[in-house]
Amino acid sequence: MDARILYLFIILCSVQNVCNGCDWIQHGFGPVSREYLSLLSDMGGDITNAKVPVPFPDVLYGRIRTAQMGDKITFLYESINQIIQLFNGNLDAVTWKRLKLEQFLTVLDRQSRELQKCVSSYIKGVQNVCNGCDWIQHGFGPVSREYLSLLSDMGGDITNAKVPVPFPDVLYGRIRTAQMGDKITFLYESINQIIKLFNGNLDAVTWKRLKLEHFLTVLDRQSRELQKCNYDSHSWELIRKAADRHLKRLDLISASIKAQMNKVN
Repeated sequence: MDARILYLFIILCSVQNVCNGCDWIQHGFGPVSREYLSLLSDMGGDITNAKVPVPFPDVLYGRIRTAQMGDKITFLYESINQIIQLFNGNLDAVTWKRLKLEQFLTVLDRQSRELQKCVSSYIKGVQNVCNGCDWIQHGFGPVSREYLSLLSDMGGDITNAKVPVPFPDVLYGRIRTAQMGDKITFLYESINQIIKLFNGNLDAVTWKRLKLEHFLTVLDRQSRELQKCNYDSHSWELIRKAADRHLKRLDLISASIKAQMNKVN
């Protein structure tokens, strides 16, 4: 599930984050990374061998490795915050060691706070694994039409300017052939990312405020209806497996940032 979240945040959020870096990468990221990876391993025994339903985004990580330093640090910060949010859900279904889990989240939070000194904003992730609900049958369409109309009305014609990040047609193509639960999860997470984007500092725009507030209210209703889903132990184990892989890859990105910084110095 978190692979989808990472796809989404790079699509929706990378255009709005600019940072100049900080020396935490040089001195603190590595030791803290090793600490939370150890806790992630210890808190629940062996990582599951079950297949995560969404392929790991190797292409995305490959692109980030060759990105600018500021983009890499932004990626680290936002990815870690997404993982924190995933593990802050209802974990009643799992039998992990609670103290280890709490320590894991505490150390991850420290990593986030240190990276936050480099980045001015962050996007919170979504943590729900959905098994489906009848909202799709009866409510999603009308609500979707309502917020699309409000999005159009609140600011006049949509700009013709080019968005700097290509639209993820391949990702949407994959989701069209995915399982029902994965599709609903994708809907829920995407809508929440959009809500977060529009909850930023909008002082620079001249949109109709009442329309904007109405737009966010309707989007929020869509999100709440889609959230009426179930958690189970297997889903959380898949999340832990995916988090382990992402955190290890993020550690490699931090190493490449250090190498860049050493060249500059």
